Amino acid sequence: GRLAYQGSVSLVNNFFQKYGYICPATYNKADFIISVLNSDGVLDRNNVNNMCELSSNVTQMDIKFNSFNKDVQSEYGHHLQTQKLSWITQLLLLLYRSITCFIRNYKEKLLEFGTSMFLGVITSSPYANLQFDTKAVQNWQGFWLCLVINTVFQFSYSAISTHQIKFSVAHREVSNKIYSLSAYYVSELIILYIWSFIKTIVFCIIVFWIVGVNWVYMQLFVFMVVTFAAVSYGSLLSAYFSRVEEAVVFSTVYEYLALPLSGAYLSFRSLPKVLYSLRYLSLFFLGCETVSTVFWERITSLPCTDVANCLDNGKAVLNKYG
Repeated sequence: GRLAYQGSVSLVNNFFQKYGYICPATYNKADFIISVLNSDGVLDRNNVNNMCELSSNVTQMDIKFNSFNKDVQSEYGHHLQTQKLSWITQLLLLLYRSITCFIRNYKEKLLEFGTSMFLGVITSSPYANLQFDTKAVQNWQGFWLCLVINTVFQFSYSAISTHQIKFSVAHREVSNKIYSLSAYYVSELIILYIWSFIKTIVFCIIVFWIVGVNWVYMQLFVFMVVTFAAVSYGSLLSAYFSRVEEAVVFSTVYEYLALPLSGAYLSFRSLPKVLYSLRYLSLFFLGCETVSTVFWERITSLPCTDVANCLDNGKAVLNKYG
């Protein structure tokens, strides 16, 4: 019941040759080995005992080695397991990485910033140095409408592709339980909103300076709200749809409905009551209405050039166009 050899068949000849047993070429290897193991000779018996002892020692060494490996893995296994970081720590690490990636892509961000400022100049140049009189009321209304439309389109479409670009990285890290999905999403939104805040502030200051708007901080705050609403809308489409093309198609349908409800193309009084309330679903209407209200409620007097059609203050303008 003892084991003399355990190993590859191709090496069995080499093993027996160490003890002086060479199998002739015309012999069957199995028969030759069995004859050696069953030999009654004293030398053969001693050699077989040595073989069995060596095999037993090797087997015991393998058993002890495997047992040692299991003990080591059991003892230090808990040190090798991934520890779950706190949510705040995950957020800080993700913010640091997002900032690093943002700085690394500074050329792309500068191009985006320059394009935004260029659009601001193009939008505001036709309204440069507007006067405060009755004739200019419609020009002011047109200016606010163009500015709100440009803001909504610019920031919503810039956010649509945001999550699509980074989805593969987020999916891999969330699946491997490196970061939680909420921490990843919040970190991306923080960077996105800070960047949108900076662009909006500079954009509004340039536009207001070209047109000659006597702006107040409330107007900047309102445009900030419009910007954040547009970014949130674009982020929603980016997160909901699996492809950018699908998000753009849905956005186009929404804009075909929302843009006419901004108040510049349709008279709300002519709409059926069922459709009248749909205007509150339009970002363009909400933005234009809020910006116009903040601007005109501060105007206490307007010079009248036509007494028959005179809007002498901001309240009168809001009653007619608001």
